Amino acid sequence: MHRPDFGKLAVFFGTSDADWTQSERRFLLSIAYTQAVLGFTNFLFAGIILWSFTDGEAKLVDATSPKTTAIVFWLLALCYAYALRPPSGGSRIYVSSSPTVKHLPAMRRLAACRPSANVEIGLSHTVVIVCQTYLAQLMASTLTQGGVATTYGAMVVLNATVTPIFLFTKSVRSKRLLLDLLDAFLSFTLTIGISFVVFLLPLFEHQFFTGWGDNHPCEWYASYLGAIRIFLVMPPLQLASTVVPNLVVVLSLRQTLLTLRTMPIKLPSALTTVAPSSQHSISSREVRRASVTLSSLMHGTRDEWRKRFTLDQTDMRFLVTIFAFNVAWGLAVLGLVLRAFYTPRACPSHCLASSLPWMSDGCSCIYARLQCTVENTTIDVDSFLTSHALGTNVLILKTVGCRAPPTRNVMAFPHLFRLDIEFSNMTSWDVGQLPPSLRMVVLRYNNLKSIPPVLQAPGDALRVLHFIGAPVGDIPGAIWVNWTQLTTLWLSDTQMTRIPDVIASLTSLEDLVLSTNRITALPPSLVQLATLRRLAVDSNPIATFPQALLEAKPQLTLVLDHTLIATIPNSAAVRAAIVSGAVQLHATPFCATPAGASFASGACSPTCSSTCSTLHWRDNYCDPSCYSLPCAFDGGDCTIV
Repeated sequence: MHRPDFGKLAVFFGTSDADWTQSERRFLLSIAYTQAVLGFTNFLFAGIILWSFTDGEAKLVDATSPKTTAIVFWLLALCYAYALRPPSGGSRIYVSSSPTVKHLPAMRRLAACRPSANVEIGLSHTVVIVCQTYLAQLMASTLTQGGVATTYGAMVVLNATVTPIFLFTKSVRSKRLLLDLLDAFLSFTLTIGISFVVFLLPLFEHQFFTGWGDNHPCEWYASYLGAIRIFLVMPPLQLASTVVPNLVVVLSLRQTLLTLRTMPIKLPSALTTVAPSSQHSISSREVRRASVTLSSLMHGTRDEWRKRFTLDQTDMRFLVTIFAFNVAWGLAVLGLVLRAFYTPRACPSHCLASSLPWMSDGCSCIYARLQCTVENTTIDVDSFLTSHALGTNVLILKTVGCRAPPTRNVMAFPHLFRLDIEFSNMTSWDVGQLPPSLRMVVLRYNNLKSIPPVLQAPGDALRVLHFIGAPVGDIPGAIWVNWTQLTTLWLSDTQMTRIPDVIASLTSLEDLVLSTNRITALPPSLVQLATLRRLAVDSNPIATFPQALLEAKPQLTLVLDHTLIATIPNSAAVRAAIVSGAVQLHATPFCATPAGASFASGACSPTCSSTCSTLHWRDNYCDPSCYSLPCAFDGGDCTIV
């Protein structure tokens, strides 16, 4: 009777090399190669996204040094590429009698201070577990994708409770290889697999393949703002908790690939011919033989496990301590994950997205939207938007169709990122101050006659201000000078008649939208806005093409739809901008001329109505100018109004 071949288990539990066949070795290599390639792609893309951030985008998400973080990510990508590099000098290692670096006195002293292999393996695994736990609790409290955060925590538990068992294998080489493989797989899944598929690819698409008019709705920020802060924008501690596990993954993959490339290969055994009669009849003797074989297999497996594991280890007390610490840590994380997942949160119906933090029992709302109907427009908004009902983790607050705006409880949300008030009848907004965390304020279609005092001097934290559909008229220069920190400013449908020269003081401004006003000319001071990238003055009675502005800023995106421009200058820069699509002239008198007909498929393509600019159609905002049957009711943007 032949005993089962446990040679392949030796690579995990034993003292000898495994004799994998060529196809099996290729399978393992393909898994390792896939991890390395995806790791390289993940950090390459992450670095590209961060490097492409403008100053305004970086300030909006509090990225203090995106270029530096991008370089760190690219270095990690190079590390993954290095893991794929074949070993130099062939696959065999020869012992040289000549002196090498390791024979230098300094290297000998360093080797003497180096801890034992068991200490190194145990400590490195524990450090990885701690880093993974930090990221897991951060995801649990931030992400609105509860399933993703819970899966992340469950894999941390698995890595903490199961992997330490292999600290007690007899072979140090097998121990290191197995723990490296498991750490590499779990760390890869946690720090790369989840983030790359669920978050990074959609963020890459939004960053490079969406237009200016595709304003990110509140739902987008609720889904991806937390991911941006976890996987892209990182303070030093968080960056270290990402770098350390990935360096462990790289070293593990490198060692695994070297082992798989140099291990012995088992040749396929010869095929055995089976007599036709044996395929149709099984004798009782053969049944008894199979039973004996199965019993022997079970005893053999138990014996092999006893041979592969031992409690007679170097630094045994340390290993037991590390094992107990890892298991206790994993069980504690398991308790927190289960508690967070199964605890009833009782979030109100106007909380549309929430997270599952480990240390909190109540509602942890991330995005709250209160929509008032015709029957309840006079409700007390503040009574619905309280930290008691929603928790303190709210990032986005939005009210639609309510008569009064929130006033009393805005400061109750210390992490508030965005505040939207749409289609309100408010005539004043008497809020004393705004949270220092607030980066975006969107006020659309109300009865305000002037800029609210809290927005006249909002402080340095506010980056984006949308003030649309309120008859405030021309804004005093004293207010403009308090908006120098803004990177995006929308003042549409406000009955403005001119752009003041003081706008030149907005040195951080990148996007300026002044649609549907009474502006007749663009001032020369716009040229002084060094960071200006996009300007929209559509639906204004502007009759002269801003040639000087475009020639001074050839990369500027300029929207001139529904203006009175009838001719364009005979300038190469102007024509190049129109041909490239950087300048839009839809529904202008110029488009009705023979010269404009040549741009009928681009800058002069037809619009859905005489009032709806292409910039505002299907821009994730409900625009009354586009709310018509020919425009498909703003392409579906008005479903919640």
